[in-house]
Amino acid sequence: MWTYETSDELYHHGTKGQKWGIRRYQNPDGSLTEEGRKRYANYSERANKLQGRIDKNSKKIYTLTKEYGHSKQRQKLEIKRQKLQRQHDRLEPKRKKIQDNMLIYGKQPSKRGQRQLKKAAKVDAKLGKVNRQIIKGDTKVSKLELQNTKYQHQIDKMVAKVSGQRLRKLTPAQIEAGRTALLKGLGDTSVSELKKRG
Repeated sequence: MWTYETSDELYHHGTKGQKWGIRRYQNPDGSLTEEGRKRYANYSERANKLQGRIDKNSKKIYTLTKEYGHSKQRQKLEIKRQKLQRQHDRLEPKRKKIQDNMLIYGKQPSKRGQRQLKKAAKVDAKLGKVNRQIIKGDTKVSKLELQNTKYQHQIDKMVAKVSGQRLRKLTPAQIEAGRTALLKGLGDTSVSELKKRG
C-alpha cells in the first residue's frame, strides 16, 4: 500500500515558456496579439464555412417547404390521401368478411369478391405511396433544420472560446455580437469588447 508524502514544495506543470499572468493570445488591454489574430483567424474561416452550410441548408428548406409545405402539391397529396383513406375505410369491412369466409369455410371468393380484394389491395398500395411522399418531404426538412442547429451551436462554441467565457454565461446579445464579429473576421476586435457587448 502506498501513502502520500507531505511536502512544502509546489509543483506546476504548465506550457513551456508560460509566465504567470501573461497571455499569449491577447494583450493586457484585451486586444489580440499577432499569435491571437492567427489563431482566431482560423475560427473566422471555420465560422464562415459553417455559416455557408447553414445558408445552403436554409435555401433547401425553403424550396422543400415550398414544394411539400403549404404548397399546392402538398395540398393535392393531402386531398388524395383523405380520398384514399375513405375508400380504404369503405372497402376494409368487405375485405375482412371475404377473408374470414375463406378462413372459416375454406371457400374461394366469387369473381365479385376477387375484384373487391384486388381493388382493396390497390387502394392500400396507393395510400401507402401517398403517405410515403408526404413523410419524405417532412423528413428532409427536419433533417436539414437539425443540421442547422448543430452548425449554429458550433459557431456559438467558437464565440465562447474567443471571449474566454463559458457559453452558458454569455447573454444572447453577446453571442450574436460575437457571431457577427467572427463572421466578419475579428481583425482588431479585442476579446474584452466581445465580453462587454450585449
